[in-house]
Amino acid sequence: MSRNEWEKGTLTLPTAAVSAVRKALTDASNLHHDAVLAECLRLWNGPIAKTSSSKLFRERLETASRSSRLSESVNEDVYFVMEGLVGYGSNGNPRTPRTSDVEKIAPKANSRTTSFGGGQEWGIGIDGTKLSYYSGDNNHQVERARSHPVVAAMFRALNAVNWTRGSGGVFFGNDEYNRESGGAGSGGNYITSAFGPLGEAEKAADMGVSLEMYRKFLSGKR
Repeated sequence: MSRNEWEKGTLTLPTAAVSAVRKALTDASNLHHDAVLAECLRLWNGPIAKTSSSKLFRERLETASRSSRLSESVNEDVYFVMEGLVGYGSNGNPRTPRTSDVEKIAPKANSRTTSFGGGQEWGIGIDGTKLSYYSGDNNHQVERARSHPVVAAMFRALNAVNWTRGSGGVFFGNDEYNRESGGAGSGGNYITSAFGPLGEAEKAADMGVSLEMYRKFLSGKR
């Protein structure tokens, strides 16, 4: 069933956690880049067979994509990289995929990288101790973004943070069914994830309970 949705937010990271979160994003970005590049080269040297025909190139790419056993994130990015070689709907001459082609869709990162996502609909940014995330807005987009290895690495890293006083925050979002609901007070954005003391405070306020009561509720769930 179709479900257009999105989520976003900005968190305040503890200073001590910034390097670990950045490293998790960097490592995941580079592993994903390498996986996409390796598959692009495999297709060019195998199933696509270095054809010079853009028509045959696209036919073989479609067949390879449908039969791929790779993750959806890798397979989708491989498709975009390979399609870009012939001009996204035009009839350019197929050629060997290069690292620079993959960089447009699945860029590598380093210790100075502050923006992650490249050609993706989603994006992650780090500015000092601030981490911002946006999933993009599309059909099942929150689910699709969270399944990407870089976004998944972000959530794992955030869940491992030792949150300190004055840190944390929430991601919030909305979807087409919530927006279209007709009850009083309905249709507004809702919290999708809460982190640290700041997130707990926002979640408690959203639920209309005290922070103490919310924390008791959390301890009971554990």
